[in-house]
Amino acid sequence: MPLPSIIEQSLLRWADAFFDRRPQSTPLKKHLQQCKIISHRGQHDNLVTGENTMAAFEQAAAAGVWGIELDLRWTRDLEPVVFHDQDLWRRHGSRKTISAMSFSEIRKQFPAIPALSEVVHCFGGRLHLMVEIKRQPWLNQAKQVRRLQAIMSPLKPSADYHLITCHPEILAPIGHIPLHANVAIAEYCPVLRSRWVRRRSWGGLCSHYLLLPDHMVRSHHRYGQQVGTGYIQSRNCLFREINRGIDWIFSNDAVGMQRMLNDQL
Repeated sequence: MPLPSIIEQSLLRWADAFFDRRPQSTPLKKHLQQCKIISHRGQHDNLVTGENTMAAFEQAAAAGVWGIELDLRWTRDLEPVVFHDQDLWRRHGSRKTISAMSFSEIRKQFPAIPALSEVVHCFGGRLHLMVEIKRQPWLNQAKQVRRLQAIMSPLKPSADYHLITCHPEILAPIGHIPLHANVAIAEYCPVLRSRWVRRRSWGGLCSHYLLLPDHMVRSHHRYGQQVGTGYIQSRNCLFREINRGIDWIFSNDAVGMQRMLNDQL
C-alpha cells in the first residue's frame, strides 16, 4: 500500500476510534425517524457477498435500509454496469478492464457484475439509489445519455435517485437530469467543492464525516441543499451525524447501523 494510503487509512481508523468512544446525546425521536442510512456498495464483506452485487443490495433492502450507493461504468458496447474499479483485478483477479469488454463477455465471465438496468428494475422505488458515475471518457455521448435516460426513466430524480460523482464535469452532458438530482463528492478538502455546489444549485455535497464542519452543513441547508457523510461505523458516530442534521448517512455496515437505529426507536 502506498505511503499516502497508509497515512489516510490510519487517520480514518483514528477518527472511527475517537468518535466511537465519544458519548453522544440520544437524538430526538423525530430525527431518528427521519434518518436516511445508505448502504455503501450494498451490504458486503467481499468474501461471501461481493460489493456492488444484487445479493449485497438485497441484504440492505431486507434490513429496511433507506438507500444504496452503487458505481456506474460503461462497457465497450456502451452498456452501463455496476462496478467500482476500472479493472477486475481486486475483485476477480483479472487484468481485464470493464471498458475493454462487451456486456455479453462480462455476463459470461463475471456473472456477478450486474447491469444498471437490472439494479433499477429490482430495487428502483424500493430503495433510494445513489448512482456514482465513475470518471470515464464519453465514447458516444448521445448514445450513452439516451441509454442512461431510458434506464432511469421509471424513476423520479431526487425522489427516487441521485447521480453522484467525484468529478462534476462528468455529469455535464446529462442534461435531462435536473441539477437538484446531482450531488458532488469531496474526497479530501471540501471547501472548494462546497462553494462549487452552492453556486451551481446542485442537490448537495458528500464527504467523510471528519471533513465536513457544522457551519458547512448549515450553509448548504440554507441553500436548500442536502449533505451526506460516510462512513459511519458506530452508534456514537451515528448519533453525532443525526444530531448535526446530516441528511444522508453512508455506511459500509448499513444493516448494523439500521439495526441500532431500530433498537433505539
